[in-house]
Amino acid sequence: MSSRIQFDPPNPVPAEENEEVVFFNDGTIRVTQKAIFIGSPHNQAFSISQVIGVSHFKKGEGIGTLFGVLVSLVGFVISAVLLATHNYVLCAIFGAFALYVLTQSLTFDWQVALQFGGLNNQTLTMRSQKTAAELSEAIMRAISHLPPPPPSGGEPVAYQPYFPNPVNSRN
Repeated sequence: MSSRIQFDPPNPVPAEENEEVVFFNDGTIRVTQKAIFIGSPHNQAFSISQVIGVSHFKKGEGIGTLFGVLVSLVGFVISAVLLATHNYVLCAIFGAFALYVLTQSLTFDWQVALQFGGLNNQTLTMRSQKTAAELSEAIMRAISHLPPPPPSGGEPVAYQPYFPNPVNSRN
């Protein structure tokens, strides 16, 4: 006779409820129904339930872009003047500088902004507009995949009360 108490084994959770749904994975950033994981070198995780909004936009447009284009135009003009005076070395230097400034001022990064409802919003920077749009849409799908929040005070509950209605009961 055994002195141990025997309990029924617990019901295992079906595997499909335990598996994570992956909405986006590019090797560095992974979006699941529960969190956003950012890999090396940052190694951060953000809970989907804390994200209240997401947007993607182009970074770098503005007065800096205009200034870069103007500096490169001045560099090209100086390069043309130096070419006319047969000063080829300085012409090549000013031309290369103007071309470098122009390419740097017209190269834009795309950003995905995560809003958390406070001052701790995060911005993810990437090169491709397509990747930024896909990541933004994947985060929105993960947010919509969350279960609805429980009712707060003052809202009607969806279940029947425990005690029967006195009008319908027989005493």
